Amino acid sequence: MPVPPGTRLGDGTDAAGKHERESGPDHGTAHGTADHSPPGEYTDMEVKIGTTRIVLQQGDLAQQRADALVNAANSSLEPGGGVCGALHAAAGPALAEACATHRATHGQCAVGDAVATVAGDLQAQHVIHAVGPVWHDGQRGENILLERVWQRTLARAREIEARTIAFPAISTGVYGFPAEPAALIALNAIVRDIQTHAGSFDEVRIVLFDEDSLRVWTTALEEVQRTMTG
Repeated sequence: MPVPPGTRLGDGTDAAGKHERESGPDHGTAHGTADHSPPGEYTDMEVKIGTTRIVLQQGDLAQQRADALVNAANSSLEPGGGVCGALHAAAGPALAEACATHRATHGQCAVGDAVATVAGDLQAQHVIHAVGPVWHDGQRGENILLERVWQRTLARAREIEARTIAFPAISTGVYGFPAEPAALIALNAIVRDIQTHAGSFDEVRIVLFDEDSLRVWTTALEEVQRTMTG
């Protein structure tokens, strides 16, 4: 998938120490979109595909309640900045200890892959640590790696039987992946996964750091909907 020029919108989600109407099984219908909001305002958005809700929500990932929360991790699974630091702070020492144990046993997590651990004091049963790509110039496989990390994270969620999963906007913070193509890659991966593995999830939630990020993801989800119904 070619990457169009995109505006970098940091969502504070990466680690590098650095939200209905019924629809059929193949098409989703949304409410709460920007089209129904006053000019300049973006509200939470929800689309239902089969029995699974895709939800866009502005908020704090570390305060979310879900079966699994996704950490935008680095390969070493070390506590970092952004959402990674917030998750570790809210989880308490159990999360860092679980990461250290995994690292000692299995080594680093490859870019594009994901691993699951306990969630400590977070309002979740598991944390899935997803290692997204750093954006360079779009010519080093960044698109493929970003798609892969979403696929792998959703697969891990099925393995641990998570019904609800909350994500950050992987790789769009300090890793620099342009927000618009990142949102399209992610949402297309989610939709394909839901259609392939129907009924696996009740809700896939994207928790976005700010209104600009919510606007970008809302526009992207509306575009994905158009391709589904077109």
